[in-house]
Order: sequence, then structure tokens, then C-alpha cells
Amino acid sequence: MTSETSSAEETTTNPSPFRSATDVKDIVSDTPNLPETNPDQPITGSEKADGVFVGYEFDNGVPYIIDYFGVKETFKADPEMYDEAGEITQYLQDLVTTGQLDNSIAAVRAKIKQLEQLSGVDETDRINMKLTKLVEYAKFENRINQAKRSAIKWSR
Repeated sequence: MTSETSSAEETTTNPSPFRSATDVKDIVSDTPNLPETNPDQPITGSEKADGVFVGYEFDNGVPYIIDYFGVKETFKADPEMYDEAGEITQYLQDLVTTGQLDNSIAAVRAKIKQLEQLSGVDETDRINMKLTKLVEYAKFENRINQAKRSAIKWSR
């Protein structure tokens, strides 16, 4: 008998341990019990994505900056009163989508506080003045970022 035939006989008679058959009952008993979901049941507030900035306005009905300053009821009564809120929200969403800012409420809150410090927002300022200062600083940062991108593009 050659060495080739002896090794072939050994593999057919002695199957490797990872190829052994398992009982179906063992597999079924290992699966966790998941709660049944009803597709007709509406989603409640506790099932929303908490702490996520993108989609905050869809979930809560107002932009985050409005909740941040605590003027939700005034905004709902007259949204045109706070036009700057949309621009600031767009600026923050651009930061999140480009990866410069984490997609969390905590990160956005920290960025707004940083913008308030850099733009000279005072606690005694009215909300409209705070929003105006934040929008102008956001526009300034957008111009700086655009200049950086242009410099990189034209330097090649």
C-alpha cells in the first residue's frame, strides 16, 4: 500500500470533529427569545433614536437649535421669526455629514457652545441676536473651509 492510499482511507473513516452532525434541538434551544412585533403598531417615543442629531427635526418637530435655546413654543407659533435656525442647522448637518462632527446631540451641543464663545454671544443677548451671531460665524467658518478645499484642489 502506498502512502497516498493510506491517507485517503484514514480521512474517510475518521471524520474531523468540526464536521460532526449536530442535533436540531440543540440549535433551536440556543436562540434567544425575541419579543414579537406587530407591524401595525405605531412607533412610540421611546423607540426613537435618542441622541442623534441628523433627523432630530423630523422626530421632534423643531430644529435642535430651537430646543437648545428653549423657544420651542414661540417657534411653533411663528417659524419665520427664527429664520437663522435653519441656516445653523444646515451648517451643523454639513459638519456631521462630512465627518467633522459626531452625529450626537452631545457633540452638537459642545459645538454650539464653542460657536457661542468664538462669536461673542453673551447671556444677556436676545435669542435673535444670538442666532444672528451664530449664523454669521457659521458663514465665516464655511468660507474658511471652502478656502482650504480650494487651496488643496489647486495645489495639486
